[in-house]
Amino acid sequence: MFWEIMAFSWDPSLKYLDYLAQEKHNCVPKSLGGLEAEALYIDTNTNFNLNRFKEILLASLEKCHNILKITKSVNIEDALRKLHYVRTSGLEKFCSLMYTLPKFIEERPNTRL
Repeated sequence: MFWEIMAFSWDPSLKYLDYLAQEKHNCVPKSLGGLEAEALYIDTNTNFNLNRFKEILLASLEKCHNILKITKSVNIEDALRKLHYVRTSGLEKFCSLMYTLPKFIEERPNTRL
């Protein structure tokens, strides 16, 4: 089984938008240049904003449609169902997640971190 961790950031203001941009790319269909995978967002400092994620996802989908001249529409709800969000505030919850993460990935092999 192969899975990768994209980034750990000690300063959430530096990598947050880059991370959200990568997460939305995981949820974009292959026909629009995405990975058509599921994404797991592990929020260790409670700064995840679903509305911001939706904005980035919608803008990316629109850009893909414009560049590729594709008329196929993508249901935003389908893309959002591919995002798994876990909030881990504190070391105990984070360690618990790390313990259960292999099973989560095994059950959802199309998931990217």
